[in-house]
Amino acid sequence: MDIEPVTSLNAFEQLASSWNHLWAASSKADILSSHEWFASWLSLFAAKPHLLVLVARKDNQVSAILPLMKCWEKTHGIWIHVVRSVTNCHSHGFDLVAMETDPALFSEMIKKTFSLAHKNLIILDYISEHSLLYQMIVKGGHFPYLHHVRLHSENCQVRLQGSFDAYYNQRASKFRKNVRAAERKALERGPLQLVRVNRLEELKQITKICYDLETTGWKGKDKEALVQVRQAHDFYFRLAQRWCDEKRLDVFLLKSKEDWLAFYYCLSSAGTYRAVRIGINDAFRNLGPGMLLTKYMLEKLFAEKSGKVWDFCGGSARWKSDWCDCREKFYRVFIF
Repeated sequence: MDIEPVTSLNAFEQLASSWNHLWAASSKADILSSHEWFASWLSLFAAKPHLLVLVARKDNQVSAILPLMKCWEKTHGIWIHVVRSVTNCHSHGFDLVAMETDPALFSEMIKKTFSLAHKNLIILDYISEHSLLYQMIVKGGHFPYLHHVRLHSENCQVRLQGSFDAYYNQRASKFRKNVRAAERKALERGPLQLVRVNRLEELKQITKICYDLETTGWKGKDKEALVQVRQAHDFYFRLAQRWCDEKRLDVFLLKSKEDWLAFYYCLSSAGTYRAVRIGINDAFRNLGPGMLLTKYMLEKLFAEKSGKVWDFCGGSARWKSDWCDCREKFYRVFIF
């Protein structure tokens, strides 16, 4: 078994074919672990990255990839030089790209990382409790390096199993009463329409609507709307270009008369719909547009039976908890 470092963008690009072959053969084949995801991320969020991608080969075949980079990290107000996962706030999970868990191989990759980087700390972010990394570092109990695991977030999710009615009737009665009241009020204004866009040409026409909706709410006030953050804007557009026509990207919107009320921008991968961007029209906040969009959209997804889980992403805010019937924890792992 050989473990080689990839330290340049050129070498990273040349790895694409082997990476995609391994990724496609893995049990999940999650978009978040694809070469395209990291290529887009690096081109927009790391202008001159100090890459340290570990590639394990067996019999001249790539068997595992750990995408890391060297960077400065601020911890407790102090800047330190570390090795960390290729992630930021737009990442929704990070894992070893591999067919299966191999604790001995992973330990060797960590050993190689420390040897090459001459650093005393590796930080892995957005590690799911269901990931290969979590299984090898935390659950296995035999990981040979000192490590500290800290809860990063807990995502609210919905299991898309059975019927929508059976699921919905298990929500709190007060919550269902609030949904009914919001729906009656919205319908007094006119009929509600759920619009789904999952073709690139249609998406190009609809994105401006989504951008405008984001700017009307708190994201616009905090200068965090996509149209206000160029790198994020371009990142999500590149994802659309790559994944939309493969039915891995959907935008759900709620419309009332000629007004757009709310939207979800979703990635579909490994049986999970991830709501990576959410926005509502603040002018119609009194109608509960996010609540109604969620209800109509979940009804459709339950009926289609095309996915296993809906993931709200971004933590467990109260409004997400109202819909939630399962959760997924994500961790930040420090390895010394």
